[in-house]
Formats: sequence, C-alpha cells, structure tokens
Amino acid sequence: MRCKRAVRTSGQSARYRVHERSTEGMASSAAAPMEPPLLTEEVEVFRWRVEQFRELGFGEADAVELAGSDADLGQARYLLASGCPPHQALAILL
Repeated sequence: MRCKRAVRTSGQSARYRVHERSTEGMASSAAAPMEPPLLTEEVEVFRWRVEQFRELGFGEADAVELAGSDADLGQARYLLASGCPPHQALAILL
C-alpha cells in the first residue's frame, strides 16, 4: 500500500515522501465475511425437537437424527398415534 507522509527536515517546509507499507496481516474491508456463529435460538429449537421426538418414543440417536432433518414433527405424531411402530415411522420420516 502506498501512502504519502509529510516529512520535515531541519526547518524546511513539509515535503511529501511516498512510503511503502506492507499490508500483510492487516484486516481489509474487502476480506471474505466470516461464517456467523450458530444462533442460540437455532440450538434451542434443535434441543426442543430432540425432546419432542424422544417423548414420542424414538431412541436418543434417532431423535437427534430426526431433529436435525426436515422431518415433520406433526407427521411423526400422526404416524405413531395411528399405530405405526417407531422404526417404520423413522423410515417414512427420513
């Protein structure tokens, strides 16, 4: 990066001298944006979904998998209330 800096020498008027500066390690406004941190709300929704699937009768691993997917909680409730076994409901939901 080039910049001008006023330099006074022994009482003379200011003269401008071009200085070379390294921009290595400096932050740039053109730098790629950082990934946003996982939002607390998203974590809470995920935990709530895991809890809901667990209460329906799914095992912990299956509940986590379902909560992290696009599985419809309402459909899961309907399937299980209709007598569908959890392992078969899992196959349908995923």
